[in-house]
Amino acid sequence: MTLPAETDDHERLREQVAEDFRRVNRLVRAGPADEWASLNLTMAQVKALFILAAHEPCRMGQLAQCLSVSLPSATGTVDRLVQAGLVERLADPDDRRLVLVRLTEAGRTLVEQLREGRRARLMAGLQRLSPADLAALAQGLRALAVALAELENGEPRGAALAAESER
Repeated sequence: MTLPAETDDHERLREQVAEDFRRVNRLVRAGPADEWASLNLTMAQVKALFILAAHEPCRMGQLAQCLSVSLPSATGTVDRLVQAGLVERLADPDDRRLVLVRLTEAGRTLVEQLREGRRARLMAGLQRLSPADLAALAQGLRALAVALAELENGEPRGAALAAESER
């Protein structure tokens, strides 16, 4: 049986972990944000590049939906990215009335450079941890990944860990 004090402490700890997680994400993004500012791209354009990297080729309507903007707004964003040589338009082979958008090689290279900037900043932070703190962080992140996988898959608590152990 869980005592009320234990529940309150557990809730406070979860809140602290969530806040620390947000802070770490903010700090990891802080370095690359300076790099992004020098690119002369809007945040919508950068977001479009990352969406396309994950879902290319993408119909303009899908891109607009992912960006949470109107189709004309997404079209303007893509126009500027085409002018910059970062994306290209092509006809949808299934419906020639529709337009697909995908990254050019220059666009893929830029997205990879931006991702690497974040990764390098994270690695620099991890390098400053003691071996004990790094091990504890690794264990905690693995447990969180398992718990989130269970939620995503609709599995009962502990099912993802058991399945992973069987591999």
